[in-house]
Amino acid sequence: KPFVIGVSSPKQTFEEPRWVSTKAAFGWHALMPDAYTVKAIEYVRPALDDTQGWATGVFEKTRESTRTFDVNTAVVLMEIAYYQLRGKRPLIEAAHVQAAR
Repeated sequence: KPFVIGVSSPKQTFEEPRWVSTKAAFGWHALMPDAYTVKAIEYVRPALDDTQGWATGVFEKTRESTRTFDVNTAVVLMEIAYYQLRGKRPLIEAAHVQAAR
């Protein structure tokens, strides 16, 4: 079966519209920066709105913004920025617990 976008129930799938995710583009670039991930970030640039921030992505066919703004995208982008500012250290690190004597 060809790749489908989403499944709302076992009997209903969606082939269109496909879009490129803003958080995926920035996330991959943070983890594995290279020429491809730079192009991905450039591709989703139309998702940036001057007043509302980053939309969830851009449609594949038209490269227009999805014009969908949600807290999930905003939080993931903030986590990515924080990860990069910390020098790519994990956001959650193991606690160093001393054994009781």
